[in-house]
Order: sequence, then C-alpha cells, then structure tokens
Amino acid sequence: MVKKGFDHIKGANDTYGHAKGDEIIKEVARACRKEESEQIRFARYGGDEFLGLTCGLEDGAVTEIACRICSRIRKADIPNRKNPNGHRVTLSVGIVNVAVTKKSDTIIQIANYADKAVYYSKNAGKDCIHLLDYGRKNSKSKNDPFVKIEF
Repeated sequence: MVKKGFDHIKGANDTYGHAKGDEIIKEVARACRKEESEQIRFARYGGDEFLGLTCGLEDGAVTEIACRICSRIRKADIPNRKNPNGHRVTLSVGIVNVAVTKKSDTIIQIANYADKAVYYSKNAGKDCIHLLDYGRKNSKSKNDPFVKIEF
C-alpha cells in the first residue's frame, strides 16, 4: 500500500484558489496513472490523499514506483509559494507493503500504518518517502519502524 499526501495544499488553495488545487490533484492522478499495472492501482483516498494498492510486489519495486511519482511531481514544477521545499508542489509518501491474510493485519490496520508512514514523512520535513519495516513494527526497541527513502 502506498499513500500520498500533498505538502502545504491548504496554502496552495488559499493562494491560487480551489480550481488550481483541483488541477494539482489531477496532475498527481496522472502521475499515479502512469504507474498503474495489474500489480498496482491508485485511487483518491479523500481530500489531498491518494492510495495505491499493490499485489505481488517487493518493497524495492513499490519504493521505485513511489520515487518515480514524487520525481514526476517535482519535475512538473507546479508552483506553490507556501511550500518552503522549493516553492513548488511536493508529496509526502508512506509505504506499507504487507499481505492481508488470516494471520496478519486487516486492510484497515494496514491503511493506519500507511497513515503513520505519511505522518513520518510530513514530520521529517515533507517532500520525502517513509517505508514501514514490517519486521520492526512490533519491536520493543527504540528503533523506528519507518525507514526514510531517499530519491
């Protein structure tokens, strides 16, 4: 599961108007659509968030897809004066690549992990990606279960 949220979208809406905010959402939708296949589908999750559901992909492949989408949005250079990350539209992304089985988490729990991963990205300064290291999810150690992905 890949979850994306726009950085400083409220500022863009306030500065440029909601029609421009809708155009930004459409641009991100186009970037996501370019990555769709039998193994990954994207949908708008609500407001400024998109959700990608994966099937049979390893962490590395899902991470590469997320990096390509974020890079496309960076290269599109969509203005957002309210975003201190280059005054353009950027994304904060969370990745949770876990299979739903009877012995594991439900889709709701996995979506909650993806929410937490997005919040890690937003709290880390936005314009970045965090991946849940599922093996460390329930660890009692102080190590963070979310790994920052550079792109």
